[in-house]
Amino acid sequence: VSTVFPDGEKPKRILASIADFQRDYFEDVQLQLSLISTSEEYRRKTAGIKLASFNTIKNESAKWFKMIPSARKWNISLMMTDSNPFDMEALKKYFSPEFFRIRLRLYVPTKNGKDKDLVCASKYDYERIKDSLRNFGYDVGDWAVPTPVEQRFKLASNVTRRRYLEMIS
Repeated sequence: VSTVFPDGEKPKRILASIADFQRDYFEDVQLQLSLISTSEEYRRKTAGIKLASFNTIKNESAKWFKMIPSARKWNISLMMTDSNPFDMEALKKYFSPEFFRIRLRLYVPTKNGKDKDLVCASKYDYERIKDSLRNFGYDVGDWAVPTPVEQRFKLASNVTRRRYLEMIS
């Protein structure tokens, strides 16, 4: 289940409903939170919709793990751009390595990103951040590194769907 975790009561109710389902389901439910950044301000500007605060996400995840003590860690997806601030203290404050693992995703250029002057992070910065996360006890997944095809054709999340809708309209 992937989400940016919008602000409001409805996303909280949906999460509680998924947790209720998970308690009795025989397979693990994997949650992925597209956090985008460790900076709430940067995250808010980049997302384009009103998002839940880090504190709200921390509180809702605590409810999740109280309901389902054996639940899988939530994946936190961070977008790696050269302008995306990285704040390890904020990450540790709200997203404990005990309950969260990190999924790093190098930025794939999109129209929305170009409009915001986003540029992909350097390989050096990517490796440095990955190493520092591991040193602080986070499980870090780098399986989300864009493939050459994704980079060449600029295939980021929702881009394929948006292109299809543009083609048929």
